[in-house]
Amino acid sequence: MYKVNVLMSTCNGERYLRQQVESIMNQEGVDILLTVRDDGSSDDTVNLLRELSRKYGNRIKVYSGGNIGYKRSFMKLLEHASEADFYAFSDQDDVWFEQKTKMAIKLIEDRSSKDDICLYASGDIITDENLNIIGKHEVSDMPVNIQSFFSRARLAGCTYVFTAPCMELAKRFTGIKYMKREVPDHDFVLGSIALGCGKMILDDNAYIYHRRTNVSATSGGNGIMQRIKVEADLVFGRRGVQSRMAAELLDRCEEDLNEDAREFLREVADYKIAKKGKLKLLNNKMMKSGVPIGDIETKVKIIIGNY
Repeated sequence: MYKVNVLMSTCNGERYLRQQVESIMNQEGVDILLTVRDDGSSDDTVNLLRELSRKYGNRIKVYSGGNIGYKRSFMKLLEHASEADFYAFSDQDDVWFEQKTKMAIKLIEDRSSKDDICLYASGDIITDENLNIIGKHEVSDMPVNIQSFFSRARLAGCTYVFTAPCMELAKRFTGIKYMKREVPDHDFVLGSIALGCGKMILDDNAYIYHRRTNVSATSGGNGIMQRIKVEADLVFGRRGVQSRMAAELLDRCEEDLNEDAREFLREVADYKIAKKGKLKLLNNKMMKSGVPIGDIETKVKIIIGNY
């Protein structure tokens, strides 16, 4: 039976945490280890985690730390994670179907190998706070290449399951030191590694209820005004995330990158200083994510120098 180490960052998540943890611990056909880093909660989250840790013994490991934001917190988890066959990310307020990790591993083994650099991501069922279904996030129309991913990273990190070799590369990025607004999301880091150095497998099936609350970090299901706010922040607020990520990949994984990815990442990293750098990216026909508004926003970011 494969061991799967699930990495979860919590922050003031006591309301739905027990339901999320129980759904993880009840995964079928795998040996689950849950590693949690609490990001400075001020509610009863840590006490609840300790209670659950006592219930499940050494299957749950809990670390507490100061509030550094969910992006850095997830990257810290890569440092804490003990050895496993596969790894996964988890939010603190979703509900996993019992077959979630088992089906992900089956698809990885069908199309690749646990010994390869490989990441699986799926669709997810979006719900409100009471698990009433709002919609479904599908991934079948997303082109599986790094150019598309750098236009719009459309995948939900909470659906990720990735191999140990993918994890080993990801650990190289735990020392990234940028200002809070410039730090790349953990799921962007892992997706970039998989697409640049290995393989990504997408599954339109959904094995997770992705709960949206009024404090969710992303916009799905939270109304048009929140959507506009998030999209505006992506364009004008978060500056240089893609170009910095490209530079980090070239610095930390250059020998592992495939040639196509290496060439593209060089263009991204140098787009503001290279001759016709912006034009090359604006005319790159592979930078299509399947979400037209996202592709337009990417072009705006390139033009104004925020890419």
